[in-house]
Amino acid sequence: MATKWIIRKYESNALKWEKVLPGNMSNKRVESVLQRLVCMNLSTDEILSSSLNAEAPGRTSHLDRVGSGTLFIYGHNPYYTAEHRQAVSI
Repeated sequence: MATKWIIRKYESNALKWEKVLPGNMSNKRVESVLQRLVCMNLSTDEILSSSLNAEAPGRTSHLDRVGSGTLFIYGHNPYYTAEHRQAVSI
C-alpha cells in the first residue's frame, strides 16, 4: 500500500496549513525539509548558531528535533510536524 508524508505547520496549537509529500522520501530528507521550513522564521544569526557542532560555544537548538518517536517535530513557534501514513485508496 502507498504511503505519504503529512507536513503540518502550527502556531501555538493552531493548525495553519497541511501539505502532502511523497511517502518514498527518506526520514532524513523529510527532517531536512522541516529544518528548512523552520529557517524561514529565523534570523541569519539564529541559523548560523544552530548550525554549529553540538559542543560548540554559542550553539543554539533552533534546528534540533523536538522529542522523539515517529512524529517529527521541528521549531518552537511556529513549529512543523511530519507524520508518515498509509495513503487511503478508494
